[in-house]
Amino acid sequence: MLLKIRLYLLLIIFPAISFAQSELHKITFLEDTVTINSPVELIEMSDEMFKFKYRMSTKPTLILSDEAAEVNLIANFSNIKISEKMIVAFKDNQIKQLGKKNESLKILDSGVKIVNGRKISYCKFQTDAIDQKIFNYYFFIVHKNKVLMFTFNCLNKLKSKWEKVADEIVMSVRLK
Repeated sequence: MLLKIRLYLLLIIFPAISFAQSELHKITFLEDTVTINSPVELIEMSDEMFKFKYRMSTKPTLILSDEAAEVNLIANFSNIKISEKMIVAFKDNQIKQLGKKNESLKILDSGVKIVNGRKISYCKFQTDAIDQKIFNYYFFIVHKNKVLMFTFNCLNKLKSKWEKVADEIVMSVRLK
């Protein structure tokens, strides 16, 4: 009987554990000056999918997505000059502007994390898409006196799986 219970628990718990975790691998960009850990499920988004999904012609520095385009990781190195002490105000302004464009914006969490001695300002929020809710995780860091902006987003129904992975991505940021 005890063996049956252990087997049953193993069959129930093991799939839940393996589903909840994503394998990460290290990627570098911006001439090897930025390194992050990214889920292996995310691959470079095609130009066609980018134009369809984001309605923009210029792709950001880095754009990764899963096969269904339900989970996305974007990095964009801006020309906005900034000091590290201004990164929180920058994040606050970005969220304020997003709120003006999207009335459904609901802030879930916001703050600053220190990663490898650098400030990363972040905001987690939810927005409405046409037919469902989207979980968004924006984070910002100063790199070479300019803003490096990251966006992680997924369908809200996938948030429980991907939020912790997004936290791991944030904590993996390394700058040279």
